[in-house]
Amino acid sequence: MAFLTTIPAEALLGKSSSIWAIAALGVAGICLTGSRLLWNYAQRFYTSASS
Repeated sequence: MAFLTTIPAEALLGKSSSIWAIAALGVAGICLTGSRLLWNYAQRFYTSASS
């Protein structure tokens, strides 16, 4: 949670370094990729609850 609030706040204040911005983009990309993989995996086993 601290990462999610600190990085954008520092960027808005102009106090962030480029390494933190690159790291933040990397973490976001990893999270996006992981969530997509999990979503696609779960979709294979989904069965509808309705008719």
